[in-house]
Amino acid sequence: QLTGAVTDTVGTSRYPADSFHYVAKDSLVTAELQEGDIAWLVLSHLRQDGAMLRQDHGLVVGHLGISLVEDDQVYLAHAASSPLEGHYAEAGLVKVPLLPYLDAVGKFAGVIVTRI
Repeated sequence: QLTGAVTDTVGTSRYPADSFHYVAKDSLVTAELQEGDIAWLVLSHLRQDGAMLRQDHGLVVGHLGISLVEDDQVYLAHAASSPLEGHYAEAGLVKVPLLPYLDAVGKFAGVIVTRI
């Protein structure tokens, strides 16, 4: 239902091509996200680290977090396993702007959003 949602045409070893939809990070309209949305971060098949997880383990989702909206900026609250240079210095529960995070990590193609 979000702008820019596309069908994944590649699939994984567990999920066939065309079996799920996601919004590519370059098409994500963050203004459509709401406080508390769950963001499932979809692994990219174009990067070796994401492609390997998709094929070897059948994963679609590589990480997840909850959206927070403050002053018209969308943040991702998530459990970080390690520091991310330029964004946060320690592992743990962190809050980071969503789009810059997706760009910095790189292995994510986009998001699947669940709204409760």
